[in-house]
Amino acid sequence: MSNEQRSITIDGTEHFFDDLNNEQKAIVLSIQQADKEIERMKHLIAICQTARQAYINDLGNQLNEVGEEEV
Repeated sequence: MSNEQRSITIDGTEHFFDDLNNEQKAIVLSIQQADKEIERMKHLIAICQTARQAYINDLGNQLNEVGEEEV
């Protein structure tokens, strides 16, 4: 846990990390790890969406070229 974030607020109550027992600290760290994974997955989704759109654009361009050749 970073120095500037030494507490966590749950249901409107501030709890200091150092006052938590070991199990509670482990849960907080697990929450933080889950948050990091969620952010990582969001970035991966953005990459996949960009790639998907590039494939759609490429297909559209190829289909338009075929249509123009037939005219």
